[in-house]
Amino acid sequence: MTTVEATEVGKHFEEVLERVKNGEQVVVTENGVAVAQIAPAPVQRETDEEKLARLERAGVITRNGTGQVARWIIDEPPPKTEDGSSIVEVLLEERRSGW
Repeated sequence: MTTVEATEVGKHFEEVLERVKNGEQVVVTENGVAVAQIAPAPVQRETDEEKLARLERAGVITRNGTGQVARWIIDEPPPKTEDGSSIVEVLLEERRSGW
């Protein structure tokens, strides 16, 4: 847990916020006395339905009730790397090399 003097919080707010985003709690003090605590917000998990609805709104999936995969996913060629090689091969090679 990090302790920061209140006068320093404003000067270093981005750093304090980054620490909180990374899961750390920050105690704010005035003249060495704790007056506040900044902590990460509780994580709210999406339900399966919320996740599906978000993906559908983003155009990533199509739910049409048939259980079929959207045709464009099947028809569109897989992405290639800048040098034209298969992205799947690049990923497999990374895994093999322990990267």
